[in-house]
Amino acid sequence: MIQKFPFGDSLFRDLEILLPTKLTSTTTISIALKLAERFPQLEISDTFSLDKLREECLDYTLSSADLPTPDMYTAADGIERPQIGRYWRKVSQLLTLDHQPRFPLLYKLMIGLMTIPASNADAERGFSMLRKIHTDQHSNLSQSTITALMSIKLNCEDCCIDTELPNDLLLDCKKATSKVVKRSQASTIKLTYLKLTIKLTLIIISILFLSSYISLVTHIHCALC
Repeated sequence: MIQKFPFGDSLFRDLEILLPTKLTSTTTISIALKLAERFPQLEISDTFSLDKLREECLDYTLSSADLPTPDMYTAADGIERPQIGRYWRKVSQLLTLDHQPRFPLLYKLMIGLMTIPASNADAERGFSMLRKIHTDQHSNLSQSTITALMSIKLNCEDCCIDTELPNDLLLDCKKATSKVVKRSQASTIKLTYLKLTIKLTLIIISILFLSSYISLVTHIHCALC
């Protein structure tokens, strides 16, 4: 496993441009362009997009006064580090004079780079969340419901008890729940009716069989007498 790990790949060193203070020189700009060419899935590797990305990177390096202040958090090693996801989200909200996004391609590149896992911990964490959602008691959840719950757990940064839901969404949830309850009640009534029908049918068959048996015994008794 260790032999297969790409220790010689410069990608992990180049990912330092995700830090707010790293994209400040022509060297780091060339790294950003190299990463954009390396990942064509981001759809910014053509000549026109690369030129526009270079302009956005230059604008970024010259606009330190306009850039947002990164939020900090205390890491496991006790060192305060910037929350790069929130920082680049704030950068994406910066607008030009004609109210257009100021760094659209730069933000797209950074978002794409942040999806690169440094280890398999994120994948294992996702499987752990999935096992907690799709349990034996909730085995009938649809694929779309599981996907929605996973998206909330993975992407929601706030505590669930602090999340305020709009009244319209709560009403829609209540209506959906009422429909499920009514459907379940209707299914229960149908099942009860089917059970009663089967029991009555068995009782009628038993009565008919018993009547036939009594009639047969009576005829035999009369014939013997």
